Formats: sequence, C-alpha cells, structure tokens
Amino acid sequence: MALKEIRRYRGTTELVLEPDRKALVPLLRGTALTRVAVEQYPGGMAFDGAHLWVASWGPNKVCKVDVGTNAVVATVPVGGSPLGVAFDGAHVWVPTWGDNNVNKIDVATNTVVATVAVGRNPTWVAFDGAHVWTINRTDVSASKIDVLTSTVVATVALGTYRLHGVAFSGAHVWVAQAGSGLRKIDVDANTVVATVSVGSIPHGVAFDGTHVWSANFGADTVSKVNVATNVVAATIGVGSDPEGLAFDGEHLWVANSGGTSLSKVDVATNTVVATVGVSRRPYGLAFDGVHLWVSHGNDSHVSKVPVI
Repeated sequence: MALKEIRRYRGTTELVLEPDRKALVPLLRGTALTRVAVEQYPGGMAFDGAHLWVASWGPNKVCKVDVGTNAVVATVPVGGSPLGVAFDGAHVWVPTWGDNNVNKIDVATNTVVATVAVGRNPTWVAFDGAHVWTINRTDVSASKIDVLTSTVVATVALGTYRLHGVAFSGAHVWVAQAGSGLRKIDVDANTVVATVSVGSIPHGVAFDGTHVWSANFGADTVSKVNVATNVVAATIGVGSDPEGLAFDGEHLWVANSGGTSLSKVDVATNTVVATVGVSRRPYGLAFDGVHLWVSHGNDSHVSKVPVI
C-alpha cells in the first residue's frame, strides 16, 4: 500500500491508503467464477442458510437460488422495483421502491405473507434481531418494523440528504447519507446518536464485528469506523465507484460498480490483498459461508466467487 494523502478534520488525522496496482492478484475469469442466470437487473441479496435471495427490480421479482446447485428454485413476484433484501431467520424482507412497501416472504413457502407500508421510496434494509429497518430515500427517514407483528413501530427522521446503505452493528443501525456521512441510530431509543464523516457519497455499509465500513462512491475509497468511538480508523483506496460491501469473517469485499472488479480488503491490516475480475457493473454482494455472490446491476445474472 502507498500513502495517497493525509486528511485532517476537526482535530483528527486520517491516512488515505492507495493499493499498489502492481501487487494486485486477480482471479482468472471463467475458471474461478460461476454465472447464474436470474431475473433482469438484480440488486440486493441475502443468504438464508441454504438459498440466496436476489431482488430484481426490472420484472419486480425475487429469485431464490440454491447455492449448492446454482439453480433458481423459485421466483416470487413482489411490488414495484425491489432493491434491498434482509433475512430474519424465517422470512426475507424486500422493500419495493415503486409502491412504498416492504414485502415479507416466507422462505419455506416462497410466498408474500405481509406487505408493510413505510415511507416514500424504500430501498435498503437490515435486521437487528427483532426489527427490520428500511431506509426511505424520498422521505429521508428510516422505518422500524416489528418482524412478529409486521407493523411499523418507529420512524426516524434523517435530515435532507439522500440515503443509501444500511447495516446493523449489534446495538445501532448505521445509515449512509450522501451529505452527512454515516448516521448512527440507537435501536432502542430510535434516535440518531452520532454522525460520522467519511468519504464522498457513501453507499454500501457493512459490519465486521468491531468496525463499520462504508463504500465511498464519490471517492473510490472505503472507510473503517470504530463503532465504540465513532472515529474513522482508516480510509483505503479501492476501485471505481464502490457500491456493495460484504464481510466474509476475515476480509471485506467491495463491488467496484464503475468497472468490472471486486476489491478484497484485509480488515486487520487495512490493505487491498486482491482484485477479482468479474463482469460489468458489480453492484450487490452477499456471503454464503463459502462463496461470495455478486449481482450485476445492468444484467440478468449473479456471479459466484470462491473467497479462498
């Protein structure tokens, strides 16, 4: 890694690291990757222990993929323009941007068993152990849904700037907001308790057990935030237009949507240890315990990548 720049902000010093492009280790396409056909324009994904659920906003459907056979075993129609997906242990939850709802799908029967009205244009979603949180882009708010009653029990206002990703860190929900950085919400009090400035236009958010990471779409970096201190511990250069993030237990994976690659970041050393070639516009990411799954926003397939 090479030092790209030093940033100072409100008394803190941040080192911005850039990978040495000559040291990147690509995986060969065609030998390391498996392509699985799904519905058009796949976005968010979630793993339920045996299947990958993929939201496809083109035809307004969610595909259920057997991760062992790589076969689509069910397709579930939902509302308009589904994007995010979260799994609560028995159901997957899918916000539908076009009709301002969140769809609750029973993973055993592959049916929508509840439709919950939330704010305008819900996109991404996260599960906190008892509630599902969805971010409403036009309302600039987060809706908290009780998974047992399928009702909204709180709505948290988040200002004026556009919202992007969301993740749960054990006690807080973190929301990426274009003009503010990361908003930290106490899930018991339903209030914003901190705002952390990260790189330009944060999109994806992920939790690694100690730190929250943001994919900074406008800066081609990822930021690592200590969840206890709310301090940015590192900012690392990745590929073009980073979007989705996923943690595999040791590494953070970054979908570089402006190109055709993933960046693999060692979360202990804060270094990019590999760049993996995939097909165009990698967007969403999910980890199934063995493989990383990549959705491609301008296509009709997902890629299956071995992480070892």
